[in-house]
Amino acid sequence: MLRCVTGGRAAEEEVVVARDELEQTAPMKLEHRICPTGEAVVDLGGDLDILSANVAVNYVTDVIDRHRGPVTVNLT
Repeated sequence: MLRCVTGGRAAEEEVVVARDELEQTAPMKLEHRICPTGEAVVDLGGDLDILSANVAVNYVTDVIDRHRGPVTVNLT
């Protein structure tokens, strides 16, 4: 949703609403392991939604950047 905001107060209210929505989402669990075959497996548990997607993408990107072998993401 795009909205023209003329005063600083309305922008502050939007940030508070977004923060409240983030706190209401189910917790997301992110962890990774290295298998004996050298493959990194990222386990993503919980709810993945528009609010938590950026955190998940950053985590997986960090694992990819640090690991030299293949990376698999487990979304089950």
